[in-house]
Amino acid sequence: MRKKMVLASLAAALSIVSAAPATAAIADFTPAPDTTATDAAFAGTAPACITRDVKSGQVELYNSCSTAMSVRVILDWAPDSDCIHLKRHERFFYNWTIGTYMRVEVC
Repeated sequence: MRKKMVLASLAAALSIVSAAPATAAIADFTPAPDTTATDAAFAGTAPACITRDVKSGQVELYNSCSTAMSVRVILDWAPDSDCIHLKRHERFFYNWTIGTYMRVEVC
């Protein structure tokens, strides 16, 4: 008899917990803004006139744009490069020992 009462109490408690408040909490949920996407859009990938030749642990950058450009090499699992100012038709080599090349961004 006691087991039946405990089971009935437990079933009642579960039905209360699984009722409307859970769906209301989900409906009221507003996700935080995605700052990573905003930051990436703000920085922007370097234009195609900045040519990249990526090798193991090195990237060669060449500015074939009509003006000078400031770019940064973005690595995964390692610190990114400083902002590099490339004059028109200037070449720059960036080397790293850890991490993986991701992209080149304007800065």
